[in-house]
Amino acid sequence: MPSTPLLQIKGLTKEYGPKKHRTRVLGPLDFTVEAGSYTVILGKSGSGKSTLLNLLAGLDQPTTGALLVNGKDIAKISRKRLAKYRSEIGIIFQFYNLLPTLNVLENVRMGGWAGGNSISAQKAKELLDSLGLSHRENANVSTLSGGEKQRVAIARALVNNPQILFCDEPTGALDSKNEQQVKEIIKYLHSQGITVIMVTHNEEFAADAQNIIFLQDGLIKPYSPTAVALPTPRAKAKLATTTH
Repeated sequence: MPSTPLLQIKGLTKEYGPKKHRTRVLGPLDFTVEAGSYTVILGKSGSGKSTLLNLLAGLDQPTTGALLVNGKDIAKISRKRLAKYRSEIGIIFQFYNLLPTLNVLENVRMGGWAGGNSISAQKAKELLDSLGLSHRENANVSTLSGGEKQRVAIARALVNNPQILFCDEPTGALDSKNEQQVKEIIKYLHSQGITVIMVTHNEEFAADAQNIIFLQDGLIKPYSPTAVALPTPRAKAKLATTTH
């Protein structure tokens, strides 16, 4: 029998506003994500990308539909179980979300605290070392460059050994040099078996993806890459299309 996909999204929608005047901003969506895959959620600003990521990461609740993780609908589980799910994933944000009152090492360890886990200073130091930041572990985050801040955020996202790494425009606030560095780090993490789900408006990331979910006005649409999207020839990504 075929294995169950890591994520199964069925009829997923998100609406805002009072019941009589609901505005649908997303869906209905149907797609799957296999364990160990690299998926890019692509679209322009306002297309629903970040809304979808927040739903997949358990940071928000869908209006209707099912969001199955390893066969269990996280939209219908208890708060305790949802907190456990959140502790098993990692999230990298565009603007780092580091705490200015904590130093670099403390910010990395904070990734464990959020999930109720105690992360040793040694593990945090090892992660910082692997990202070339061992010399900055005691620094105040306000003294870091944008690229350094994002690498600290990546280390924080990895402290719980996540099965899924969610990336919300992780290079959107970086210059081209640091963008390329973060891009290569994420590719490396994927090569180590982590499932990567990347939200971006940057078509260049599609060249590295195995799956592309192209959102337009909250719906999945066929994706046609532009010349910018494919700087070098790569294996074609499997395109997600609507099933309704």
